[in-house]
Amino acid sequence: MVGAAENELTKIAEIIRKLPNPIDIEGHTDAAPYKGKIADRYDNWNLSADRANAARQVFKRAGINDIQIARVVGYAAQRPKNTVNPLDASNRRISISMR
Repeated sequence: MVGAAENELTKIAEIIRKLPNPIDIEGHTDAAPYKGKIADRYDNWNLSADRANAARQVFKRAGINDIQIARVVGYAAQRPKNTVNPLDASNRRISISMR
């Protein structure tokens, strides 16, 4: 994760690291099957989990303690943001929640 996304996550982390609340990080994909040379052993479940874990790593570098991160999970295409169009790009995302 590099560039603009990492910069924005770092800004978010700088705010929430000052709070005591546990953080949940969720990764999501659209419904298109993963394609590529490794598609036989890497799918949307892996991609969504890796997406969430990459955000966790940015948070950690930005000073958020491991103990504050309560959950890192990948949902693949199971919880689309755009339920009308499961292939929509808006479904490729991470969600960050505080308890």
